[in-house]
Amino acid sequence: MDWAATRTHARLDAPVRPRAGGYPVVLYSPGYMVPRSLGTLAAEDLASRGYVVVTVDHTYEASAVEFPRGRLERARVRADSMDDAMKALDVRVADLRFVLDVITRSPR
Repeated sequence: MDWAATRTHARLDAPVRPRAGGYPVVLYSPGYMVPRSLGTLAAEDLASRGYVVVTVDHTYEASAVEFPRGRLERARVRADSMDDAMKALDVRVADLRFVLDVITRSPR
């Protein structure tokens, strides 16, 4: 299914109005082999209630993940493989650690 035409209220690099005490952050990681786009309604609802929502597509699970400079990685895991599921878990942990490191980094 092509989700590219789905209309949302989400915006890349949307400006954030400063707020005393900051904003609560939700890190959304979808289920195994599920694209983050299926959680768009939940992410938008949380954002409308004042949360900053960071969504993640996991490399080799999502149908495709595009990296800076255009590198594209396609899905490689199989739903019926326990080995693939365990490898995917390692990738998920690395992905989420990376995202947390980036979003908690002090601005320069």
